[in-house]
Amino acid sequence: MTVKTGQVWSGLIVCRDSVGALSAPSVGPAGTLYVDGVSNGTTVTVSGANPYKWTVTLPSLTAGQCVSMYITATISSVATASVVAEDLADTKRVSDLNDSAYAGGAVASVSGDVAGKVLGGGVSAITGVGVWSDLRSILGTLMTETVGGYIAAAFKKLFNVATPLLVASDAMRGTDGAYTGTPPTVVQIDTQLSGTHGAGAWGSGTGASSKTYTVTVDGSAGTGVYVRMTTDAAGTNNVDAGTTNAAGTVTLHHDLAVGTTVYLWRSKDGVEFTDPDIEVI
Repeated sequence: MTVKTGQVWSGLIVCRDSVGALSAPSVGPAGTLYVDGVSNGTTVTVSGANPYKWTVTLPSLTAGQCVSMYITATISSVATASVVAEDLADTKRVSDLNDSAYAGGAVASVSGDVAGKVLGGGVSAITGVGVWSDLRSILGTLMTETVGGYIAAAFKKLFNVATPLLVASDAMRGTDGAYTGTPPTVVQIDTQLSGTHGAGAWGSGTGASSKTYTVTVDGSAGTGVYVRMTTDAAGTNNVDAGTTNAAGTVTLHHDLAVGTTVYLWRSKDGVEFTDPDIEVI
C-alpha cells in the first residue's frame, strides 16, 4: 500500500504489560510522525481505549519518501516505544488510477498522438495525429436527431449485423449538388428538345419508305455518327434520326414523296461537318 500528501493516515495501538495482558498506560500512548527517519512535527491524535486509535493528516510528501508512526507509552512504570506503522509515499495511490465514470460536461480540448479515439459531443478543439471517429469530427458539426435514439438505431441497423446492409460498392448518394426540385413534365421536355433540335418525331421513323445515307470521315467509313434528317434548311422539322454503323451507313425512315429535298445534319465528338448536307429523296 502507498500513502500520499493530504491523506488521513490511521491505525491501532495495543498496550500490554510484561506478561502480555492488556494494560492501560500511565503515560501515553503518544504518537510522532517520522518522514525518512526524521521527526516531522505534524500533530498525531490518539483516541479511545485499548486498542487506541492514532490518526494523522500527512504533510506534503514526494514519491519514494518513507513515513513511520512512532508510539511511546509508559506501562507498569516501564517506558516503551514501537514503530507501529510504516509505508512509502507516492503522488497517487493505486485506487486513484482506476477508471472512473464520466460525469458529463463539455471537453474543452483533446490532444496527443492517440489512434482510434472515440468521443461524444462538446469537443471544441481537437489536436494531434489520431484517427478521430466521432460524428462531430467527421461532419464538422454536432449531429442532432428529431427523435432520441434514431442515430444509434441507424448505426446498429447498418453495422451491428453479421452481413452489413451497406457496403462500399453500394454506397448511398447524398443530395449535395443534386437537383432536388420538381422533375420536368413531358410537355416541358418536348418543348426543350424542339427548341434545341427542332420539332417533329424522335427515335426510329415509322414511315413506309426509307433512305440509306452514308457518312465518310477523311475518306473512311464514318462510324458512330449521329445523323438527323429534316425537311427544312433551318433544321426544325425532324423526320428521322439514327447513328451510323461500322460501314458508316444509317437507314432513315420517312413518308415523303419522291423528289422531296431533305437536309441531313451530322454530329460526332471530335469531328466537324459542314451541315446541312442536302439530298433529294
